Amino acid sequence: MAPKKTVSHEEKLKLLCSWFQSTHDFYTLKEIEQKASKACKIPGMQVKELVSNLVDDGLIQQEKSGTTNLYWSFIYTDKKTKIDRAKRLKHDLESKKKQREQLKQEMQALQVERSVEAVPERVSQLRELGSIQAEINQLMEQNNHLQRHKEIEKLQAGIEFFADSIEIMLSWLSEQSGIKQSELRKEMGIPVDLEEYALNPT
Repeated sequence: MAPKKTVSHEEKLKLLCSWFQSTHDFYTLKEIEQKASKACKIPGMQVKELVSNLVDDGLIQQEKSGTTNLYWSFIYTDKKTKIDRAKRLKHDLESKKKQREQLKQEMQALQVERSVEAVPERVSQLRELGSIQAEINQLMEQNNHLQRHKEIEKLQAGIEFFADSIEIMLSWLSEQSGIKQSELRKEMGIPVDLEEYALNPT
């Protein structure tokens, strides 16, 4: 008999987070321990710690309702986390730019006020400035990457919204007219896998 595969702590966190986002509902801790434990095949005694980890990481939201804590995680939680990270990177970038400008001003003052004997200090300042510039370039590259990723996610969310709207419209027309959705799709030229078709057109 092959040995039973061990699921790592990180994999359990991913499984639990995916379960939350797939259900799109609110749960008490007791409900999570019962339902998620069974769905994710995670021992019930470990669920509370995993939920706490996900709350700390901002991947699961927690709100007190009366005397009970409610937990939930919607599919756009990851998007919000990335947007927050992009904001932090932008803040760091601005801070580095200000630091660079301050160092430039200090160097200019040194060049005017100091004699040739002060050259070693100036060289050190230039070296530090070069290091900061390299760090700024790296932050700018990361920020640009996150901005592009955010734009793509926004576009995909829009496509998904319109795809869902079309599905709702088809359902309503089918109920009102008595015509099957498959026939309505054929008549209107709407593919079955509309969302997948919209994101990956042939």
